[in-house]
Amino acid sequence: MTGLFCFIFGYVRAHVNEDERARAVNLFLKNGISLKINSQGFFYIPLFSLRKIKALLLPLDIEYGEPSGLLGRLSKLKTRYGIILALLLTVALYILTAGLVFDIRVSESSDVDAGEVISALADAGFFVGARFPDNTEDIEREVLLSSDKLSFININRRGSVAYIEARGKSVAPEGVPQAGYEIVAKYDAVIEAVEVKRGIARVAVGQTVRAGDVLISGIIPDDLGGGSITPAGSVTGRVAVTERIHLLRTDTVCEYADEALYLKKINILGKEINIFKKYRNSPGKYDIISLKSTPIYLFGVKLPISVGEIYVSRGTIRSVEYTDSELIGLAEAECARARARITALGEVVGMSCDTELGKGGISVRLDAVYLTELCATGE
Repeated sequence: MTGLFCFIFGYVRAHVNEDERARAVNLFLKNGISLKINSQGFFYIPLFSLRKIKALLLPLDIEYGEPSGLLGRLSKLKTRYGIILALLLTVALYILTAGLVFDIRVSESSDVDAGEVISALADAGFFVGARFPDNTEDIEREVLLSSDKLSFININRRGSVAYIEARGKSVAPEGVPQAGYEIVAKYDAVIEAVEVKRGIARVAVGQTVRAGDVLISGIIPDDLGGGSITPAGSVTGRVAVTERIHLLRTDTVCEYADEALYLKKINILGKEINIFKKYRNSPGKYDIISLKSTPIYLFGVKLPISVGEIYVSRGTIRSVEYTDSELIGLAEAECARARARITALGEVVGMSCDTELGKGGISVRLDAVYLTELCATGE
């Protein structure tokens, strides 16, 4: 039996004891079987005749090894249908999706929003599920011609993933008009600190400014040499805010039951297929509570396949009338939320929350003062 024959059709290596070798050879000769037993007592049985030879050698003490060769390896999986199906699906998926874009990843070093880059590529016909073009320069050229925000883009293919390098067009720093080069205030405030790195300060500590007033100018006076530069610096201001909220004593609320899965779908190359739906038509009076999408990965590579789920719940609207204690509790909760919003804006230096309870409801007034950057180039 040649090595190639063994590899393709599969075989089992068997061993017979020395005192039974002659008997085994006689059985082979009587039944017209051409098998050779070597000096160590090993012989190789073709996989397709294994059952017949096992029955013939049943009276003898024979040791049989594991199936080997190509068909021998596959025979071990004959009861593992899930593995076979997975292999077949993997091969089919590879054939069907060869050359397709599985994922688009924008480099973190890019100074443009990744969503804007992906949207511009999609407008040019390059998206997840599309085929990789033979020449990506045509796509890059079309993106740059159609986009008013990109000055450079490069598509680099690595397997089925497109890696994107992009740069935006140069614009003046935030708060600096294109003409005049002036840093202006974002809010009404009282100046607390001024730090000029480049340019001329137009405000001083203690001065009150309005949103849009010039803080630092890049226009150099003639007595200082003249000309213009891009200003840079930081200006801190004290900002005062007031928030008013009125809560009604009688109101309507919407209460939701426990959310339930309404729809499950699979997205393949941008095509959606519903695989589970609770209702034949629309969900009726149900409200969509959450949308979930789970991407599928194979060996760490994101496939152009995702599973989406929509959860819904029925909302019931009812009228409620709050007691004085309940209104006070609601007002305290609103104050807490307002404090959190203002604290996120800057360093709070003063805050007060007043309530006024009446027959129709309760009024809440929150006054706060906080320090924040009015405008900074961050150089």
